Amino acid sequence: MRSLDFSFGLDVVISQLDTEGLKPLVLFMDARDDVLIKRFDNLRRTHPLQGSGTLLVGIERERALVANLKESADVVIDTSDLSIHDLRRAIEPNFEYLASNKQHVTVQSFGFKHGTPRDTDIMVDVRFLPNPFWIPELRPFRGVDKPVSDYVLSAAAAQEFLDNFYKMLMDMREGFKHEGKKFITVSIGCTGGHHRSVAIAEELARRLAVNDDLDVTVSHRDINRH
Repeated sequence: MRSLDFSFGLDVVISQLDTEGLKPLVLFMDARDDVLIKRFDNLRRTHPLQGSGTLLVGIERERALVANLKESADVVIDTSDLSIHDLRRAIEPNFEYLASNKQHVTVQSFGFKHGTPRDTDIMVDVRFLPNPFWIPELRPFRGVDKPVSDYVLSAAAAQEFLDNFYKMLMDMREGFKHEGKKFITVSIGCTGGHHRSVAIAEELARRLAVNDDLDVTVSHRDINRH
């Protein structure tokens, strides 16, 4: 909770979803007052609702504001004595996609000239590969088109990179899985985000998708940008 309007705004959103026939699952996480006070002290922050009062006053005000939300929540979890891993185990069974053993991998291409993506876990630069941009008959196409894809992937360096990078990702994902990380974003960049990065992203996604315990999506951020 970060403002006086929070609980009221959330109630409105939930009501709107209900009228549209959508039933959101509301999970409410709580903790004892002493635990909340310790957490705020560790962060060295004041409670946004305490005003000129004490930290406990702010917590009590927040409890009053969200009392109805807690009462109507589908799931209430007391986090007071839970570690991060315990909390994950408490949350996951309530959400089918989280309870699944699958990891979700997003492979996205981008162009460095448009800036690097912020929402990424792993970023690689494939500007070392031959650039189709300098071949007039390939320039109008994109990495999703067969002429460009064939050109990029025919380079020995491209195949060597894909083999090594795929193996590295498969090794890394085991560590991610151990840490409870189920969503992984891999970003592949070239100059403009039209040719090399797109072709490599498509091929990498294809290789990853053969694993039954991976849910793979591919996107091309800058494919239509100039």
